Amino acid sequence: MTKPFVHIVDDNETALLLASDICAALGLEAKTWQNSANFLVAAENDFPADDIVILDVYMPENDGVDVLRALYAKNKLVKVILVSAKNLDTLTFSALLAQAFGHQLLASIQKPLTINALRSVITPLMRGNDN
Repeated sequence: MTKPFVHIVDDNETALLLASDICAALGLEAKTWQNSANFLVAAENDFPADDIVILDVYMPENDGVDVLRALYAKNKLVKVILVSAKNLDTLTFSALLAQAFGHQLLASIQKPLTINALRSVITPLMRGNDN
């Protein structure tokens, strides 16, 4: 299987840079989106099924759940890795909502994102074990 393309959606510039650097270290191509509305417009136009979204749960305009809801409403189901610096209960609740919307939840990871955490999620996908 080819390596997935990764979309990173987070309002925090430092978190975007960290996630982008981790993707690069894993040999993955990534695009960062500091504005979730811009990401949603791009996802409408061209979004291959193998793409992965690393999505922050808490953002000021459209939070992660809003983004997942909007994608669902447009019949765009995604493979998603939810991230948050908030408590685990919030992350767990957001993960349940992602699944309820029909998205393929790959992981819920508490920030800060680490290379080991992302590698453990991405490596099986690159081997074709995304069942």
